[in-house]
This record gives sequence, C-alpha cells and structure tokens, in this order.
Amino acid sequence: MLKGKVITRLIIALQFLTRIPINIKVKFTPKNMAKSMVFYPIIGSGIGLVLIGLNLLFGLFWSDLVIKALILISLIIITGGLHLDGYMDTIDGIFSGRRKERMLEIMRDSRVGAHGVTGAFVLLLLKFVFLMELTDQIQIETLILMPTLSRWAMVYASAFYPYARKEEGLGKAHAELVGKREVMFASLWTVILAGLLLAFNGILLFILIWIITVIIIKVITKRIQGLTGDCYGAINELVELFTLLVLTLIY
Repeated sequence: MLKGKVITRLIIALQFLTRIPINIKVKFTPKNMAKSMVFYPIIGSGIGLVLIGLNLLFGLFWSDLVIKALILISLIIITGGLHLDGYMDTIDGIFSGRRKERMLEIMRDSRVGAHGVTGAFVLLLLKFVFLMELTDQIQIETLILMPTLSRWAMVYASAFYPYARKEEGLGKAHAELVGKREVMFASLWTVILAGLLLAFNGILLFILIWIITVIIIKVITKRIQGLTGDCYGAINELVELFTLLVLTLIY
C-alpha cells in the first residue's frame, strides 16, 4: 500500500511539474497532490539532468550565447510555463497597489497585465545574463541545482506559511496538508545533492537560498497575508534567478 502511494505521488509530481508525456492514470486527490510535493526537488533534479543533456547537445552546433537562450526556452517548454505564469500573475497582483482582496482578484485573472509582462521580461533577461556570467567550471552543477533548489523552496513555502484565499484554490491543499515531514525529506535530498556537487559551497548555497526564500515569502505575505498557488510559482522563478546570482558571486 505504501509503495503504491509513493509511486502515485511521484507520478503526480512529475505530471504536474512537467509536460513530459506520462500516460499513467493515477488518483488525483487533494491529499495526493499535496503529499506529492515531497518529490518536487527530485523532479527538479530530473529537469536539471534534461537541461544538462540539452546543453551538451546544443554545444555541438552553437555558441554559448545561443546555448543559454535555448536552455531558458527549453526550461519553459519542459514545465509548460506553469511557474512563469504564476510569477506574472503574482507580480500583477502585488504591484497593483490595491487592497488584498483586489490583489487576489487580479492574480486570479487569466489575462496578463503590464506589470506581469515587464516582470517576466526582467526575470528572463537576468536569468540569461547570469547564465552567461557563470564559468564553465560549474555549468553542470548549476543546471541541476537551479531547478532543484527552486522546487525545494515551494515545499518549504507550502509547509510553513498560510493560504491567502478564503475559498478553495490549487494551493490550499498544499498549505494545509504539507508538513514538516515533507520538508525534511525534500531538504535532505536538496542538501545532500548540493553538498555532493559543490562541497562546502553547496551547503552555503542552500543556506543563502533558504534566507532568500524567507525574504521573498515575507514580501508577498506582507501584502496578501499568505500565499497562493500563483505565489508558489513566483517563488520558484525567483529562487531559480537567485540561485544563479549567488553562484556567480561564489564563483
């Protein structure tokens, strides 16, 4: 029974976080969706391995400039732009200057506003610049740690911070059902991987990203008194960016 639950939740995490075609029917319940978050960093590492393979493939044909642009585009395609969409909705909401209820309405609107478009442009530009800034010494480590740390940050945010909406939403089950156990296992995977890849600097990177994650969450929760599913996407995107930024400073 336990093995069945583990496989089900692993498949749910893979189907939710990526657009990789997995034609396996599983039981999508709020509990399974929430508990699948324990596998988010593992799925992030899998995405990183795909990016490493693409990086090597693109390197056979193009210059570093083209490779980094294609890596960013590939990441969006692999995830279906899920987190980028949440990031844009969050930026539209919290920069609207309205009250909490109106911010949440704006975030739920399927249309993207000027703030969201501008925010996405700045985010992708900075990701591209920092990818270009990285030395060849840590290209592979970066491509695997960037999506791993960002997915860990979503698990942490879900476990320790409240849901902002009164009504049901995609993130409500995550906020209510994800707990310390999921964070512990997700953190173990992330810390061990970072340590294996970058030794002491990997542990330092994890600590700095944890601090940055808390700051990002505090900025958002100050405005809407909690988090939403869109906010988890925004946290993911911003942690990817800050992972690149921190690694350029360390190396």
